[in-house]
This record gives sequence, C-alpha cells and structure tokens, in this order.
Amino acid sequence: MAETRETCLTQFQAIYNGLHKRFAVLGEDSSRIAVASCGKDVEAMMHYTAAPLPSKRGGLFVPCSPEDPAPPGFPLRYETYVRQHGRVPHAIPQDGLKDMFEGGANLVPMKVTMRDARRLIPSPRLKSHGFELMSYNGSATQDAMKDLNTESIKTYYKEIEQLLIQKTGADAAFSFVHAKRIPSTRRVEAEAGYASYWHTDQSHKSWSARLHELFGQHSWEEVGPPGLDEAAAKRAAAAQRYAVVTAWRYLGPAASCRESHLAIVDPASVDASDVIDFSLIACGLEGGNYRLRAPAPDEKNKHICYYYPEMVQNEILCFIVYDSKPNAELTKKFASMPSPSCFHGAFSDPTAPKDEPKRESVDVRCLLVWD
Repeated sequence: MAETRETCLTQFQAIYNGLHKRFAVLGEDSSRIAVASCGKDVEAMMHYTAAPLPSKRGGLFVPCSPEDPAPPGFPLRYETYVRQHGRVPHAIPQDGLKDMFEGGANLVPMKVTMRDARRLIPSPRLKSHGFELMSYNGSATQDAMKDLNTESIKTYYKEIEQLLIQKTGADAAFSFVHAKRIPSTRRVEAEAGYASYWHTDQSHKSWSARLHELFGQHSWEEVGPPGLDEAAAKRAAAAQRYAVVTAWRYLGPAASCRESHLAIVDPASVDASDVIDFSLIACGLEGGNYRLRAPAPDEKNKHICYYYPEMVQNEILCFIVYDSKPNAELTKKFASMPSPSCFHGAFSDPTAPKDEPKRESVDVRCLLVWD
C-alpha cells in the first residue's frame, strides 16, 4: 500500500531531527529548511500587477459609496478601507490626484507553482519567515461567525489575541478589524470578496509605519482605525517594538479548504525591483500597500509561493502586515521591501472536486506590543 502523506511527513521529520542533532554535535548550521518529497504542489492561476507607466504612480481610488463601481478584481470598499487603513489625510487635494495614478486594475494573470508549506521542516514561523500556521482551539465555530455584529466576534478577537501573545511572547495584543470573505458579490458590512492578486495589507504610507508621526500631527480619533483605541496606539508608540499581524482562518462550509486557498510569497524571493509602491486613495484619505510586479515570461516561478492545503477550522494562518523592529532573521528576509509586509493572495485550486462548495473565511488584524 502506498504511503499516506502523513506517514511520509512523519518519517521525514524523524530523519530531519536526526540530522539536526548531528549538525549540533559538529557545530554546523542546520537552520536551512529541508523539504519533504510528499507534499501537494499545484499549478494555479494568480494575478500580478502591471508596472505603471513612467509618468504615473501605482494606485487606485477606493469607491466612496456602495453605488460607485469598484475596479475589476478589487473588493475593498470605503467602510472596510477606513477600518483597516484609518483616516490619514492625503497631502494633495483629491482633484489634484485624478491624473496622477494609473489604476490597479491592470492585472496580469500567470500560472504559478503553489508549494505545499506543510512539507517544510522545520515549519515556518512568524519570527523566522514572516508567516506561521497555528492551531486554534477556541469557541468560534462557523455558525457562531455567521453574525459578525454579535458578542461572538468580540470573543473571537480575545481568542486571537491570546493565541498571538502565546506564540510571539508579546506583552499585549489588540484585535481591531476583521473581514469575512465570501464568494457572493452581494455582501453586507464587514464582508469582502477574494483578492486574487499578490498584495500586502499595508505599506510605509500606512498608519502603522507612521504611528509616531501621526501622534505628533493629529488626534488619534481623527486618523486612526476606529477599532483601535488611543490607549492601545499610544502604548505601541511608546513600546520597544510593535507589529500588526493578520490571522486568516477557513470557516467552511466543507470539512477542509480545497476550493480556494490563501497563498504567501516567501519574502526572500522578492527583489526590490519587483515591488510596486501602491497608493489607496479614498475620498481624500491615503493608505497604501505593495503590489508584486509581473515577472518576465521566462521568470514565471521566480517567486517562491506557499500555501497550506486542506486547512481546517482549527488552523489559523498568521502573517506579518508590519513590524517596527524585526529581528535579524526577518530583517534579512524582508531586505528588499520598503516596509516588512507579506505578499499574499487567493487562488482557485484546479485540483479541487468540481462540486466543491465555495469557501468562506475570516481574517482579523491584530496589533502586538512588546513593552
């Protein structure tokens, strides 16, 4: 009988542990990640962003009202924008911005190899790779998450905070915004679609990277995300280190996630020339993220991309949105980035059963503080 995937990984882990001990005795470096040969890599379609013309800057305008059409493939709406990016005013009046940016709807589809991150031994960690798969043993079931305006989301916030404190050693954690991802184009408040292009959640233009600057120029109530209170923001500004982390979780309806996944780009595979500084303009407000520039056709697998196949509801994928003082290992990983932030995006799995239901997921952003 053929080996199961779990048996293969268990045997490879035993081999790796033996080698690790041998390297330790010899005083050699064993930190390089080994890769087991029993994973599920897939070729899938993902979207990059075309570089703007030399006379333009990367960016787009977020619709100011539900009636305004959104750019194709861009699910962010104004209400969600404010919860995520705050109300940082743009230095240039809105009318002066219209001809400055080339829209972010210029997406370039490319087939990419999505590598099974469960094969990596040792497993990636936030402190070493910028992303980590964590076990979740909380109370927020799929049914409990159906109504996002009840006490259930407050309980879920607390559970995410406790998990991240335990895993990172942070002194405090503050969940401040969430979005439920569903396939329908008819969404209610705090719900969003899938973003099927490589992007980060913030940039050096975002409130997190400009925390000290913003406190010097504005009141927090004027510019901060409404879900993050001033006391938490001030504590972060005074701390030795703070970070923003996204916690992404599959909610169903199937037992495991097979139809659509979240993928992460290994930041070490990104060159500075690959990064597009991307502005998000919303009714006179400015935030930002980064987009990944489309590589040449002969470089289609230049970027190392990972996903976790068949995620279940008691697993959470966490990744760095911003880190004010990353350790030496992360600093090296994100060396090409203006600000440390993980590229990620959703993709459809071509190997999924044809009748597989569309997935639902929820992601929470959390501010971590090391006093």
